[in-house]
Amino acid sequence: MNQRSETEYWSVDRVERFISDVPPELGAYYPPGDALRDGWEWLPGNARSSLTGVYLLAGVNLQLALVPPFAPAPPLTDWKSGMLRALREPRLIGVFLLRLGYYAAGAVDNDSVIAAKSGSRYVHGRHRAGGQSQRRWERNREQWIEILFDRACAAWQDTCGDLARDLDHLALGGDRIVLARFLKRCDALGRLQELEIARRVPVDRPTAASIDDARRSIWSSTVYRPRPQPE
Repeated sequence: MNQRSETEYWSVDRVERFISDVPPELGAYYPPGDALRDGWEWLPGNARSSLTGVYLLAGVNLQLALVPPFAPAPPLTDWKSGMLRALREPRLIGVFLLRLGYYAAGAVDNDSVIAAKSGSRYVHGRHRAGGQSQRRWERNREQWIEILFDRACAAWQDTCGDLARDLDHLALGGDRIVLARFLKRCDALGRLQELEIARRVPVDRPTAASIDDARRSIWSSTVYRPRPQPE
């Protein structure tokens, strides 16, 4: 029978409650790059190649894979304690969210938002005319984008400039192409890219409230279960 997976996102508290009832011998942690044992072929490729590794739990009526938001630090002999350390270790994380026209910047720790600021700048999405009108619009649009980027960079510096040296990680969310352009223009954030976590934060329209949504997303674990499919 072919299988595919069902995906859920669990909070730290839910992960802790679940593993409290799982006997230690039914779980194991596989660091990045380790080959998984047989019986897990259904696991999606992004879970198998996770940069934070993957926990496999298997027993009677139990088969579940959990990708943690952060990789556990050694020792890795006890998978439960390693998971809990990774989830509960105090962290300070800078968050920057950007979609064309909207931005939000802030800093979060395990339990709260430390700082947050958001804003917007209208950027027209398309122009149907041609000729000189088209070229004029393109020049104007570039200016609008530059203004947006400069305001967003200032928001980052206002909220996280003094915290930058203390950040453990950086979390980014939004449009990848727009973010790539922004990081080249905003050196204050661009030079922190080595701190970026692997998982991008999902966001539709960045606002100040999006920073707390991002905090919950950053600390959530991705859980996969097999779902049997009819032949």
